[in-house]
Amino acid sequence: MGDVRARWYGNTLVIGADDRLPGHLVTALPRERGRHTVLLAGDEPIAPELVDEVIRTELQDPTSIRLASAGGRTGAVAQRLADRAGIEVVAPAGPTMLVAPGALFVAARSGPGAWRIHRPGVRATKVLDMPRHPAPPWRTPLPGRPGRRPGGLSARLLPAGYWVTRARWASVARDDPAFAIEIDDEKAVVLVGQPDRRPPSARRLYRWLSQLPESTLSQLTLMPYGPWDALLDEVAAHVSTELHVTVRRTAGLPVRVRDATCYVPVNRDGGIGARSAAQTMSYVANDPAPRVESWISPLTQHVETGSPVVEVDGRWILEVVRSGYWLREAGAAAPDEVRLRPTVVGGNEFVVSTSGAESLDLAHRLAERLPADVRSSLRFAQITTAASPSSSSQGAGRQVPVVPPAPPTRTAPATPAVPAAAVRPSLPVVEPLLAPHPPVAPTEQPVLSAPAPIGRTEHVSAPSTTAEATTSSATDHDRTKDHL
Repeated sequence: MGDVRARWYGNTLVIGADDRLPGHLVTALPRERGRHTVLLAGDEPIAPELVDEVIRTELQDPTSIRLASAGGRTGAVAQRLADRAGIEVVAPAGPTMLVAPGALFVAARSGPGAWRIHRPGVRATKVLDMPRHPAPPWRTPLPGRPGRRPGGLSARLLPAGYWVTRARWASVARDDPAFAIEIDDEKAVVLVGQPDRRPPSARRLYRWLSQLPESTLSQLTLMPYGPWDALLDEVAAHVSTELHVTVRRTAGLPVRVRDATCYVPVNRDGGIGARSAAQTMSYVANDPAPRVESWISPLTQHVETGSPVVEVDGRWILEVVRSGYWLREAGAAAPDEVRLRPTVVGGNEFVVSTSGAESLDLAHRLAERLPADVRSSLRFAQITTAASPSSSSQGAGRQVPVVPPAPPTRTAPATPAVPAAAVRPSLPVVEPLLAPHPPVAPTEQPVLSAPAPIGRTEHVSAPSTTAEATTSSATDHDRTKDHL
């Protein structure tokens, strides 16, 4: 076999230089019935004769293999291998990415990616609209034709779902963080917009989403790629009510911080900003306000799930709402106006709905316990009633005739007199994907990263940590008028 190296990672056979391979992702690739998975690693092309020799040594009477490699070399290798070995070879029609938690994705340069079936002496057969392996349960082709979409939109497939932008699509590199969003069998991500370009209008985005099958809509997660929170809130509320499905929305792109997933917003410059208190929310049909599902706690400094309502010191209630934190007295009325306050672009607000210095002092002490990026983005607003904000606060949002009961509360430990030191988010590891990336210097902010094509050594450019552009949520929202 010369210098060609062969090694097993779980059910996957890797041929080539694999010294810097992310073995845990390769090991996680699924086993197919009647077919073996073979990856060609390293920067140097491997001759079909050598691949055939390795396969004959490592596999017993193979009839079919799935072959993946870098660039456009795989197709020629696959057909020659099929002819030489007399077996079926399934190979990608384009560069291939290895994506968490363990999947292959064909990143086509135009149109949907695909896998081709190569058989001995027969022209390859293309399997359309199947770029992901394994295919998640929510898979469905893009509505309309590739490229421009109905309603003046552009859309393309991502490993985790779909990417929808305005009709004029800007070219993106395959190391864009959009391609690093982890595939989840339970949710179909719709990434909306690009950081430095205007997003699609609410009306057009709604029309595009309404063409997805119900099975995909029921697992829908909207994700802003830029400061488009107000747009996604409007669309999510409309989709949930009109199409009778629950729509989930995140506060940005996912990164790993201390073995947990958090969502960070991306600003117009492509840099990451302060994390939102409400990390994920769900919009349920006919519910007046979104339900916060995961949130950053000032008491634990971690992302928590479950009820976003916590009892503090036996007298106060702290609730995480769409715009940030809400402190009120236990037993006081909890009207929905505060829960409907809009997201603060580039930060969070801390609403105190009682008068007096004591409640404000407690709010500041709780804020001091937040992670540094969340704490630095806070602005405080004290209101005497939920419907009557002071001059320092935003409007309370639209009125609703019926006030739902407050979510159940949890009891938190008494607030310490001396706040604990804030836990700073640690830098997530940039995973090499069959090719290494150079180490990145630590930073206080989580950094977005993306996979590289299999077998190539490429740098992943992390977005800069520039401050969020000083643009109000109303301004961003006005740019996407053509409302629903």
